[in-house]
Amino acid sequence: TVPLCQNSNVAIDAGSGFDTYLWSTGATSQTITVADAGSYSVTVTQNHGNTICSETKNFTVFLSNAATISKIETQDWTDNENVIVVALADTSLGNYEYSLDGITYQDSNTFSDLISGDYTVYVRDKNGCGTINQEVFILNYPKYFTPNADGYNDTWAVKFSASEPTINTKIFDRYGKFIKELSATSAWDGTFNGH
Repeated sequence: TVPLCQNSNVAIDAGSGFDTYLWSTGATSQTITVADAGSYSVTVTQNHGNTICSETKNFTVFLSNAATISKIETQDWTDNENVIVVALADTSLGNYEYSLDGITYQDSNTFSDLISGDYTVYVRDKNGCGTINQEVFILNYPKYFTPNADGYNDTWAVKFSASEPTINTKIFDRYGKFIKELSATSAWDGTFNGH
């Protein structure tokens, strides 16, 4: 089998050292260029005086392409047991591998045991037809804050909430009384009615 990147072509070489070449396309050269998927063959011959030896090789050219991500699902809101699952569109024809650093790749489209934060998911076609990437945020919330104006943990907000513009957080006291509402880009300083 020979991979063919979509909207491209591939050169196929039958090897040197033969006297004649005959491809199923009708070409008689050592190398052909193919732009369409399908079944092909090449017959090569060697002349040894009165004896002619020939051999035919059948092969398939198949389409491959860079992936298209249809959806990335996250299971977040934990300290270190978060999950990212990458789903590809039906138009993705290749054989793919996945990475979070662009260096170390795995066959599985699932990444587990992740901490909250900013990640870049890479999807690479194993046939060399391209790599794509997409940024993903795993959200979590701080377990505490200390609004004492010392410059450390003075406000409370969902970590990486700015990456989810529609996120809306409502804070209630332990008795169910509404205290504060936060947008994706706001934080709470611990005050209620100026106290």
